[in-house]
Amino acid sequence: RSHYIEEISDARSSILIIGAAAMLLGVLMALVIARSIVRPLNEVVVCMQNVAEGHGDLTQRLPEVGRNELATLGREFNKFVNKLENVIVEVADSVVRLSGSAEHLSSVTERTSNGISEQHRETGEVAIAITHMNETIHEVAQNAVTAAAAAQQCSNTAEKGQNTVTETITA
Repeated sequence: RSHYIEEISDARSSILIIGAAAMLLGVLMALVIARSIVRPLNEVVVCMQNVAEGHGDLTQRLPEVGRNELATLGREFNKFVNKLENVIVEVADSVVRLSGSAEHLSSVTERTSNGISEQHRETGEVAIAITHMNETIHEVAQNAVTAAAAAQQCSNTAEKGQNTVTETITA
């Protein structure tokens, strides 16, 4: 009977040791599995937080290795970031083109404004010239009237002189 008790005691000790080892192995495996899930999941969270907060480097990608849900999430996220990066590049190119067009439009507007100012100045000069020409025409017309009156007076005087000479010769 003591032999059975001893064997039972040894068996119980063995079972406890094997059970403790199995529990320890189970805990270790659970930690490894949890870590293999949590670490990639934390990487995804950090990457998405960076993109959401506007600090994200759109050249960073998530790992796509494996056939699990995290690898699928990584692939899909990377596709999304690629599309987003392409859109941002297109927007940046459009902004550069728009900036060039705005500069060209500004240059054209400035030249047009300068042309209008020059035309306005020249129109003012033409108006002044027309005013001076009008005054000169009026002055020439007055001088022509005066000259015509003087010519008429000379003609009358010459006619009187001729009449006097004719009367003197006939007398």
